[in-house]
Amino acid sequence: MKHARHTDESRQSIRVALVKHWSDPEVRVRHGELTKGRMARPGVSERIAERTKVAMADPVVAARHRAALARPETRAKISARTKQAMADPAVRERIRDGMTRAREGTLAELRALWRRLDRCGRARFLSEIGARGGAGERGATSRAA
Repeated sequence: MKHARHTDESRQSIRVALVKHWSDPEVRVRHGELTKGRMARPGVSERIAERTKVAMADPVVAARHRAALARPETRAKISARTKQAMADPAVRERIRDGMTRAREGTLAELRALWRRLDRCGRARFLSEIGARGGAGERGATSRAA
């Protein structure tokens, strides 16, 4: 069964209806709640991440992505949304918590490696950190062990 093509008038009325629908804050909140529920299902985030990785491996998609990010209006939208999100203390706290967890994971790996190193390995590691200008970190590293 073939569907009739939309006229310009019907397209315009559909567009007006959609704008009216999505401009309602309650609709946006309900839709956000539905999306959160769907994203909380097992495996959804992983599937999205995998599909994104596959898509970004395509040179055409990656080029389109880079071109979109290079546009000043896109950068301005990203900047405005970031500022808006960062104004919320809860968002800043979640970011801080995530960074702390990541740092702790890295430090746990470093501590495990440190325990496996012999005295020569530890000395070489400390001298390399000192040679790279990380003298302030050397004291923290030796205390962490």
